[in-house]
Amino acid sequence: MTTLKIQYSNYEEGEFTNEQIVDYPSFIEIFEKETNNKIYTKYSWSLENNRLKFYINTDNEYFLIIEHIAKNYYNLTFCETKFKKAYECKLEKEILAEYLNLFFNKEYDYFHNKFNKTNKETDTIINRFNKK
Repeated sequence: MTTLKIQYSNYEEGEFTNEQIVDYPSFIEIFEKETNNKIYTKYSWSLENNRLKFYINTDNEYFLIIEHIAKNYYNLTFCETKFKKAYECKLEKEILAEYLNLFFNKEYDYFHNKFNKTNKETDTIINRFNKK
C-alpha cells in the first residue's frame, strides 16, 4: 500500500495533510493540481513561497520525498529501511514522471543506480514520515 502526505509551505516541520492511499494515476492528478497552483517570482528559477513537499511511503519500507525547489525543478530523496542508505537527485519536471512511475511500479533498484548517495541518515528521513 502506497500512502501520501503533503507538507505545505505554511506548515511547521512534521505537520502534514491527512495521509491518503494513492496509486500512480491518483498521485499524478494530485501532484499536477498542487504544483500548478504555486506563485512564482519574476525569476523563473525560484518559488515565491517556501517549498511544497510530497511524502510517499510504500509499506513502511520504501520512502520518497519530492520537494518543489524551483519552477520546473524538484529534489527527490529516496531511502529504504532494508539498506539504510539514502539517495538524492535533482531533476526537471519532464523527467519526474518517469521516476515516479518506477517508484509506483516498485522498481527500486533504479534509484540505487541513478541517484547519488547522500550522507543523510535514513532514520532521520523515515522519522519525518512518522510525525503528526
